Amino acid sequence: TNPTKEEVEYVDSIMADVKWLGFDWGEHLFYASDYFEKLYGFAEQLITKGLAYVDDQTHEEMRANRGTLTSPGTRS
Repeated sequence: TNPTKEEVEYVDSIMADVKWLGFDWGEHLFYASDYFEKLYGFAEQLITKGLAYVDDQTHEEMRANRGTLTSPGTRS
C-alpha cells in the first residue's frame, strides 16, 4: 500500500492480518511504494527473459475470457 494514499484503517488492517499470519516486519515497516522501481525492474527482467508477459486485453476482454468455478478460461 501507499501510506500517503491509503486510509490509515486499511494499513492497520493489513498489519493486523500480517501479524495474524505469524510474520513480523521487525523495526522497519515496508511499503511496496518504497521499492516500486526495483519491483518494476524485476518485472522488466522477467519479461525480457520470456518468463512473464504484459497482457494487453481490455477489461471487457478479460471479463469475457475469465473462467468460472466450473469451466476454465480462455488463454490470452
